[in-house]
Amino acid sequence: MNVTKGNLAAAFLTMIYVVYAFINFVASQALAILVLSIIPLCLILFAEQLGDFQGYIPRAGNIDKKTHPAILVAIGWAILLVLMLFVLMK
Repeated sequence: MNVTKGNLAAAFLTMIYVVYAFINFVASQALAILVLSIIPLCLILFAEQLGDFQGYIPRAGNIDKKTHPAILVAIGWAILLVLMLFVLMK
């Protein structure tokens, strides 16, 4: 994993997001937000490793082509920002 400005920004933004949730919401809701924010953060931080995966996934079939890391990073950022918008709207 290469540490880039985007990786640091995602980690910092997620940290602020989770602290905001713990300050403004009940602990169970804040923990749910923490768990949901792990998935996009992993897509952003480990895009190269996840994109290199090829093999069989039960109920999904075979993955026979590598996925470009930029696609996984874009999906991770999109999910992270949409989650933040939902939390900020409450």
